[in-house]
Amino acid sequence: MSESMQGLHRTHRCTEVSNANIGETVTVMGWVQKRRNLGSLIFIDLRDRSGLLQLVFDFRGLGVSGTALAVAVVFDYLIPFTALGLAGLFKKLKYGFPIGCGAMIFVRFLCHLVSGIAVWSTWAPEGMSPFMYSLAYNGSYMGVEF
Repeated sequence: MSESMQGLHRTHRCTEVSNANIGETVTVMGWVQKRRNLGSLIFIDLRDRSGLLQLVFDFRGLGVSGTALAVAVVFDYLIPFTALGLAGLFKKLKYGFPIGCGAMIFVRFLCHLVSGIAVWSTWAPEGMSPFMYSLAYNGSYMGVEF
């Protein structure tokens, strides 16, 4: 089966996934029929033309609490991208747009840095400080925005 979508290739239809596929990487395609959020467990019913596949996402294995995930959402998405939108407030100043963009990209970087230290520090390699891990990780992709 070689159906694809932007480089992704389906390996199985929803009804073809079974216990025999445990340990394998499978790619399924379809649409979300239903989603149920039970805190650290999220159930998604994925449907394609062959049938239904229930996906279970267990966030307990991430090593972070539900509160930490909420903090991550605020500091990784809500504040940083709101700040980017506020860059438009600088447009009436001379060189306001580049100044506003630069300032808000820096605010975005600081938010990601805080989130990396507060939430994702458990993913830091052994012996590496959470600050350095967050600085290296966020700096690697945020640096190109400046």
